[in-house]
Amino acid sequence: MAKYTFSCNTCNLKKNINMNIKEYRRLKEEKHFESMPCDQCSSINSFSQLFGNLSSTITKDREQLVRDILDDARAVSEKIRSGDQKAIRNIYGED
Repeated sequence: MAKYTFSCNTCNLKKNINMNIKEYRRLKEEKHFESMPCDQCSSINSFSQLFGNLSSTITKDREQLVRDILDDARAVSEKIRSGDQKAIRNIYGED
């Protein structure tokens, strides 16, 4: 999940929202962030998205990790079957 930071345009309250990118795009298209209620000043107003020098980490779910590992294992197996000497030395070491 990505973390998005918004600031209330009235009282400058900072609000962090965790959501996936697909959900963020849908809400942005629906102009949801222009009419969010503020927890501090209780007004329904526009929030501005803040971009800072901090970065968000997007993590993979278990299924995606398993798919990536299987893809990597298949690629290594194919290199070994094709006789790639460098790949074989990397896996089994030098004789």
